[in-house]
Amino acid sequence: MRRPEDQVLRHRDAESVAGPLHPGARFCPSVSSLAAVARSGPHGRGGYSLAELVLALGVLAIGMTMAAALFPTAIKLNEQSNRDSVGTLIAANGLAIAKAMLLGSQVTDPNLAIIADGNHTSAIPLNLQYYTYDPNDPNTWPPTRGFLVLGRPLNGTYQLVIVSYDMYSPGNTVTAKLVQIARLDPPAVGGAPLVTLRDSAPVGSPLILAKNGSYAMITGRDPNDLGNLNKGLLDHMIDAQTNDNAWVIEESGVAKSPAMTVLVGETTLESGP
Repeated sequence: MRRPEDQVLRHRDAESVAGPLHPGARFCPSVSSLAAVARSGPHGRGGYSLAELVLALGVLAIGMTMAAALFPTAIKLNEQSNRDSVGTLIAANGLAIAKAMLLGSQVTDPNLAIIADGNHTSAIPLNLQYYTYDPNDPNTWPPTRGFLVLGRPLNGTYQLVIVSYDMYSPGNTVTAKLVQIARLDPPAVGGAPLVTLRDSAPVGSPLILAKNGSYAMITGRDPNDLGNLNKGLLDHMIDAQTNDNAWVIEESGVAKSPAMTVLVGETTLESGP
């Protein structure tokens, strides 16, 4: 049995949706009023319209697109970090081998000279220049990673420059090549130093000054003269003069340098015969 107060409540609910009723009029809710009630929900909270959902999905899509754009950069930075870590480990290993094997009598040139590379194997045999090479394990041959050594005497000690590398093609030869600086231009605003050599030098190689062992990395070509292999952009300025000699690292048959990291150290060596 319906109570009078129930009828009053229903009457008030109808008025809240469709407006006040005339005396004696019967309540017939319209479609729009029913939709409004449906949208309000049991607790009076409004739902989301189709436009709002589309807008939210659009914002979400933009955010996901921006996040996805960061992934390649993060992967590249991670790969470079791993390469630098491995290169430093190989160079440190090479420095330890050089200290153990080299004699002072083998390092006599006042400027940095090549001590060990793919073409110089008397001071340090080629198999010891390679990293993680096991003569009893055929799976480690031909190796791709190793180091080369430059050196010069100082006052009672010796400066050794170790360059680690990772060859692009197994079986190639990695060597140090002496080049001469023809010109060094300081960086323009927002640019990089530009070096002009009297011989070609591969991108990715360090440019190591023979007079003191300081170096900079060749990061690219002159954007105004891309075909000129004697020009290169440096990652920072170095104290070089015209006609200074410098070493670059190259791999036979490959346009880019396999160099990974450079380690410069000062040590003592046995005098030797």
